[in-house]
Amino acid sequence: MNLKDQRAVDPLALMFHGELLAELEELFHPHVPKITVIQEALKGAPAEDLRVALSRAKTLIAYGEAVKQAIGTREEKSATAR
Repeated sequence: MNLKDQRAVDPLALMFHGELLAELEELFHPHVPKITVIQEALKGAPAEDLRVALSRAKTLIAYGEAVKQAIGTREEKSATAR
């Protein structure tokens, strides 16, 4: 895989949409979000939007952990093969 051909995905766009996403992107881009700023942006958001966002965040965490584990396993195998 050639990383130069890859495109970045905004993790906030995977969890939020519409005006809430626009507000969060304006606050953070390209910085790492702070919890207090996220909490402020979420005030007044519909409960369903929060539920969906939390579900997507949990999915991203699970995928991230799987990737970390796969890379760690690969690195361990490489180290043992040396």
